[in-house]
Amino acid sequence: MSTAHQSEDAADRGVVYLAFGDLFLAMALRSAATVKELDPSVGTCIVTNVASPSVLAPATRGLVDHWVHSEQATSDNRLTKVRILDHAPFDKTVYLDADTLVLGHLRELFVMLDWFDVAVRLNPFGRGGGKGRWEVLGGLQTGQLPHWNSGVIAFRRGAGARDFFDAWSNAYARVGASSDQVSLVEAVFNTGARVLSLDVRWNCPLGLHLARGKEMGTKVLHYTSKMPRPVAAEILRQDAQMRTAAGIPPAPDLEQQLQKRTLRPFSKSWLSALGHRAEALLRRDLR
Repeated sequence: MSTAHQSEDAADRGVVYLAFGDLFLAMALRSAATVKELDPSVGTCIVTNVASPSVLAPATRGLVDHWVHSEQATSDNRLTKVRILDHAPFDKTVYLDADTLVLGHLRELFVMLDWFDVAVRLNPFGRGGGKGRWEVLGGLQTGQLPHWNSGVIAFRRGAGARDFFDAWSNAYARVGASSDQVSLVEAVFNTGARVLSLDVRWNCPLGLHLARGKEMGTKVLHYTSKMPRPVAAEILRQDAQMRTAAGIPPAPDLEQQLQKRTLRPFSKSWLSALGHRAEALLRRDLR
């Protein structure tokens, strides 16, 4: 993996994305735009296997400050995620999954890193289903323990964060679960790093944001596979703009891939009204 482009005004604090494959690159670009719209001084970095930085960087100047190109297969994305510290160019970093939108300033999170090595959102309830049946920590099942969501991880470069990511990557290799959040449970318990458990404002699912986002003050919306249609449309527009500027062919099947992750129209009239209300709220939040 090589870093081929870096902004001359590299910030000491920034956001890094892992974007393997056309779909995740398109989503990461949209998320990066929300970072820059709120605070242009926050650096952005995208780690991708889609195209070389020499192609992507000129087309996204002002939006992405660092491009890191990887030769790894898209299916190996989690192997890179559990070692994302190796590819983050900032002293203080907020890693964001590509399926996020930044709705509030991140400055408080960067200040928290003066006191902690790592910060990640806590869910105090054990995992259900298959993710709750994995054994960690010498025989405990993940369903018997609290867990942490890896969609937003803040970390400060140093020995503490290095210990944390070493513990995570080692646990990921040993446990064997495809989900990186299973091994994250063990990493949090095993590491010597100072880990801060964040509240839901910093990694808020779509349903909770629509219900209580204004009251809570959502900072990062994590929509996962429940993408609102206005977001999908903006992702398509921004990706097309980037590809035109870079001279890259259109991404095959990108629109179809987005449709699979997009909330479907509701059939019943009252549910349809609710769906339109949800989209109106998202339009308000993304202005």
